[in-house]
Amino acid sequence: MAQNHTDISIAVKQVVQTIQAIKQSIPFFKENKLLQGLFEHKWIVVLLIIGSLLYSYSFVKDVYEFFYTPLTDDVLQSSLTTSDLGKISDVVKEEGRKAAFTGGSKYLLLILLEVIIFFVSVKTIAILNNEPRKPTFKEFVRAEQRMIKVMIKNFILGIMAQIVIYIVLAIFGLSSLSGFFMFFVYAYFIGFAFLDNYNEQFEFNLKESRKVIQQHKYASTTIGILISGLLAVPVIGAIVTPFLGAVIATLYGHNCQMEEGIA
Repeated sequence: MAQNHTDISIAVKQVVQTIQAIKQSIPFFKENKLLQGLFEHKWIVVLLIIGSLLYSYSFVKDVYEFFYTPLTDDVLQSSLTTSDLGKISDVVKEEGRKAAFTGGSKYLLLILLEVIIFFVSVKTIAILNNEPRKPTFKEFVRAEQRMIKVMIKNFILGIMAQIVIYIVLAIFGLSSLSGFFMFFVYAYFIGFAFLDNYNEQFEFNLKESRKVIQQHKYASTTIGILISGLLAVPVIGAIVTPFLGAVIATLYGHNCQMEEGIA
């Protein structure tokens, strides 16, 4: 009972701190002119435009296919019992398709726009610590490589989670709820990508970063929910997301001193 009370207390605290970071983000962005210096890197602007257009097209296309592509009779069944184990391959295929829709296109967008997320994270930390810093091209490349590794692992973990959640819920005839639970799973992974950019500035390797973010899972999920909502807005959402998400994650990390490591 005491453990449950502690978990709830931590969850509430992290959500409140994330909301505070969200409130601080827009004034901070305006006051500190975070876009200044970005346009010196014209290739970043090109990536932003291309990424937002491609994602918007992909999102609309996926939404259409998600709602209008008929499912097989096997997958449409609402429950899964031991006598239905032969249908697991169909379930895996269908849940994989849903996973690609739910998280895949967002992951690809974040990979493409990582240079912007990294740029804003670096500049935000520099302002907060009053230590001017300008990222080098080599650092951009390193950050991109790291984001690719993060998103590939998160994508695989997401598909695995979706399959397991679907099968467990289907046993009790509740498979229709899998989408609800997976929304929060993917929100966590999306928020993870932004918080990892903060940890990267303090030279955390991926294993260390994953452990630290796990301690801030409610904050990561809250950030991911906001990002998912923004990405639902065609074109504009994809443009705003890397800037706002990076500022929010960095402000949260700074306010909570995530760089101190595992609590």
